[in-house]
Formats: sequence, C-alpha cells, structure tokens
Amino acid sequence: MLDLFVFLFFSVSAGRAVLVPRLQVPSSLRLGTDQLQLSCRPSESSFINRIQIERKPARGSQYSLLVYIDPGSDPVVKDDDFRSRAVVKGEAGFAKVAFLEAIVSQNQVNCNEWGYYKCKITYYDGNVTQTATSNSLLVDFIVPPSSSPPSLMLSPSNIPHNDVNTYRYLRGTTVFVGCRAEVGFPASLPMRFCIKKNSVYELVTDLQTDYITPASTNSAKSCVVVRTILALYPVTTAGKVYCDVYNATINTGCATHMTSTYENFSVQDYPVCNTSSSTSKSTTPARVITGGTATPIPMIRGSAGTMVSATQDYTLLILGCVLMLIAAVLFVTSILLFLQAKKIRKEAEMVMIRNTYDSVQFNSKTAASANYSSLENEENHYHQPLEKQDSDGYVVPKNSFR
Repeated sequence: MLDLFVFLFFSVSAGRAVLVPRLQVPSSLRLGTDQLQLSCRPSESSFINRIQIERKPARGSQYSLLVYIDPGSDPVVKDDDFRSRAVVKGEAGFAKVAFLEAIVSQNQVNCNEWGYYKCKITYYDGNVTQTATSNSLLVDFIVPPSSSPPSLMLSPSNIPHNDVNTYRYLRGTTVFVGCRAEVGFPASLPMRFCIKKNSVYELVTDLQTDYITPASTNSAKSCVVVRTILALYPVTTAGKVYCDVYNATINTGCATHMTSTYENFSVQDYPVCNTSSSTSKSTTPARVITGGTATPIPMIRGSAGTMVSATQDYTLLILGCVLMLIAAVLFVTSILLFLQAKKIRKEAEMVMIRNTYDSVQFNSKTAASANYSSLENEENHYHQPLEKQDSDGYVVPKNSFR
C-alpha cells in the first residue's frame, strides 16, 4: 500500500501543468488603418509576481521593457513614446484571471510598433519563483503609398516669359527633371516620367537616379519611405512632363497610374518678344521690346552660370567704371583738403609765436624803456625773418625768451 501511495503522489506531481504565457499580437498593422492590441495572460492560475511585455525593433538587436504590472499596483509603461499613446490595464497577484493589455488606437500607431514582442511572467511554484517566457512574435508593418500627388521639379526656364503655368526653353535644351513621392512599404511602388506631345505619350526610359530613403530620421516615421527619380531630357517640341506613381502589374501604360502630377513646357528657337514677371517660372529678367519690331537679344552665360543678355553685362561694366571715377575724385579732393588744413595750421602757429615773443620781450623791459622792439620790427630792421623752422615745420624764434 505504501508503495502505491508514493507512486500516485509522484504521478500527480509529474502531471502538474506548466504555466505558459499566452501572448496575442496582430500579425501585421496597416499604418493609419489598424490599431495595435497587445495581450498577455498566464495559462494556469497561480500567484503572479509580474507580467511584462518586451519589444525589439524590427531593425534592432535587443529587447527592451515596454510595460509591466506588479501585484497591488497599476501597469507601468517604461517607453516614453508608447506611454503617450497607449491605454494599458491589467492585474497580478492572487487574481483569478491575471493579465496585461495595451491598446494603441489607429490614429496613434506609428513606425515604432513595427518589431518583435514577447511576454515574461514571474510566478510562485510552491515556494520557488519561476519565470516563463513566451515565443517571440513579429508585428509586421504595411505603409500605404501617399494619396497626395508627387513633387515634380524642372530646370528653370531659360527664356523670359510671363506665363506662370509653363516652363519655356530654347529648342534643344537638355532639361533636368526630378520627382519624389511617398511610395509605401514594404512593397514600394515604382515611379516613372512620361512625356506627352500631341496626345501621344513617350516613356522616359533612361533614369539618372532611382533610390529610396526614409522620409525622416525620426524612428516614429522611419517606415515611411520616399522614392526619388531624376532624368535628363532634351526638349524639341512643346508638351507636358508627367511623374507617375504606379503599380507595375496594373498600370502598364503611361496613361494609367496610382497618383500623378505634370508640368507644361514650351520651346522657342531664340528668346524674342517675351516679357516676364516676378511670378514667372523664368530665371531671366524681362525684356520689353518697343516699336513693334522684335529684335533678338544676344544671350551669354554670366559669372553665376545663368543666361543673361550681353547688354546687361555692358551696363554693369559702365557702372563699375563710373564708381571708380567717383572714388578717384574723392581721393584727390581729400588730399587737397589735407594740404590746405596743414597750411592754415602753420599760419596759426606763426601768429601764436609772434604774439608770445612780443609779450615776453615787452614784459622783460621796463615800462619806460625805449629798447623794446617787436618781432616784426626786428624782421624789418634786419630784412630777414628771425625765426627758423624745425624738421617738422614748426617755427622756432632766434632770440631766447629771457
């Protein structure tokens, strides 16, 4: 009987179910459409010390604690970005149904949700603390392409004009064409240029550049990607250039696309009789031609690399010469004023020295003395100046003041 009892005891102990974390996450999220709901529950009733959910970014290498709950406390969100967007709830301890749940609404979901998740539960098994960890589950991400039209850029017009809705080029000009758009992820849609002339589409097959980059360095927007394409196209006749974001399976021709935008362009053999305004897509200044006769204006490449008229360069040359002449006149005038000021200063010093000499000579004699003679009288008597100048031009009297 004792052997049978021991056998039954170990049989029951060995048959006890092991606690397993049951983690539920969506297999994929569509940005702007789906909400994120994370849920973790133990498979068995036990005293739960902690339930926690961890996350590893899809392009990351290690897990970090996202949210957890301890007995007798509210859930704690460790990630700052997740805390601002998520609604969390849960229970731990002796609860009949221990759980941890976090929900992010569809308009709050961002690229940080893209990654791997796992759940850890710490619990008591008898008097021993145990930890059970769930399998790692991936929440994949789908970013739809933008419904906004692409951004299309062309080289500036090289002929003056006043039509804000078109570009104008010399016939044969090679035009730089660039375009960028949000094309979705992970299935990033392709882009193309199409030229429309007289209702006929022409596909630009030779792209200089076609690359994809994240729309932002911010991790919350890192899954939104932008495609950029560049091309060079020689214009010979007027038309329209289209930039298409398209589905390669469905939109096989230039006339079909997901989103698209276009710009008009025209060509001309030489720039005559065209006026431009400040809002024009032309980079050359306006040339108003009077008298009813259109005279071609020769165009040359200026110092900055832009096309300007030859007369514009001559005007700048003449203006520079005039400014140099004015500067020379001002320089000569300043020299003359300096010499005149120096002469006036010397004359003033002469008057001061004469007055000082006369005053000293007069005071050194007796009031009734007849021997007093002014500096001017002595000059007239000896028929020569009694002063001399030093090397700096200052006047020095011959007689000492005693």
